[in-house]
Amino acid sequence: MPQIYFKHKLNKVRLAEFLKAYKKGERDFSNHDFQEFDFSNLDLREASFSNCNLRFTGWKDANLHGCDFSGSDIEWSSFERADLKGAKFVGANLAKSIINKAIVDENTDMTRTDLSWTLAFDINWGMVKSKGAQIATIAFSPEDITDEGMRLIQGEMSGLKNISLETKLLVQFSVSRTRTQFKDLIIKDSGSFSNYGTGQNGYGSLQVGYSGNISYQGEVVYSSQPSSYKSKKTAYSK
Repeated sequence: MPQIYFKHKLNKVRLAEFLKAYKKGERDFSNHDFQEFDFSNLDLREASFSNCNLRFTGWKDANLHGCDFSGSDIEWSSFERADLKGAKFVGANLAKSIINKAIVDENTDMTRTDLSWTLAFDINWGMVKSKGAQIATIAFSPEDITDEGMRLIQGEMSGLKNISLETKLLVQFSVSRTRTQFKDLIIKDSGSFSNYGTGQNGYGSLQVGYSGNISYQGEVVYSSQPSSYKSKKTAYSK
């Protein structure tokens, strides 16, 4: 997925400054750089984050009712359990993100949104406006994880640039945990024994240390075919 390139230089702001402005009634935060910010559990209804850099951001359990993310780059982010009723993602890049259990309605607009490799478990997708959205590789179930997909994930992960070391480590921990989940599914189906994912590449011992409290990185997901092609799909989640 090509990254979105912005026509104008984005404004930088600190989280404390943003929260102060929102509390005072400001709602237009378009054209800002919020990369790696954690907005989890915040009430940000009706705010505009259009044309923003929102890569590696966390929005878990946030109230985003009526928010506008149109034209923004939001890949590798997490909206798990977020209230997305009336939220707009028109033309946004939401690839390699997670929207598990997000609350949507008939006004949630993902028209022309790139949802490549995105995880969308337990979401009422039928209500979402998705005309022109890239959904061929969206993942709807943990069973979509495959060995092929894990290899793809690791390749994507190694190419990450312009992010903090902490965020990159969180991605690596998520990949390690997903390897374990993937192997657990294989064991459950076949009854065979395997120690796959328990210490491989040095991350297995650190899996329990990633509880999800640092949520700006969120959970990253991949798939390669629609849900009707499970044998070829892949998914990555923490």
